[in-house]
Amino acid sequence: MSGATQDRWGSQLEYLLSCLGYAVGIGNLWRFPYLCYRNGGGAFLIPYFLTLIICGIPLVYLETTLGQFASAGCISVFNINPLFKGAGYAVIVLNVIASIYFSAIMSYPILYIYHSMSSPLPWQSCGNSWNTVNCTEETRVFSHQTDLSLRRKTNTSTDTSCKSPRISTISEV
Repeated sequence: MSGATQDRWGSQLEYLLSCLGYAVGIGNLWRFPYLCYRNGGGAFLIPYFLTLIICGIPLVYLETTLGQFASAGCISVFNINPLFKGAGYAVIVLNVIASIYFSAIMSYPILYIYHSMSSPLPWQSCGNSWNTVNCTEETRVFSHQTDLSLRRKTNTSTDTSCKSPRISTISEV
């Protein structure tokens, strides 16, 4: 093992882009505006950037510099001090949790794409179990006097048992 050579990055820019691609994903771009809106708008940005500057960037820098210096993985790099031994395992546990979370988030667009291939579309009518009393349907009617007019049909169902959206399980899909 001592004679094996370690692979190296082609350039510093390649390493920087690789780290950026690891840190910024679709989840960041997708959820960040929602989190800003939900947690106070522009006022949320102040503690966010403070936490990013004080904790986030230094910890990422520490992890990448230790990994580059030691040429080791996240478990063995923290063996430099017995006090840090659990930090490598914590990194793996957090990565597993984040992978499960992002897999669940990314499965919803795939599910909607799958359902959008059916005809009629499941969300096109009000006759579904997840619809509320306030559901309305838009129908397009061709008339001789106007080119296209929209008519709204309200849901006349008296069933009010479903007041929240129905979450379907994987076996129902």
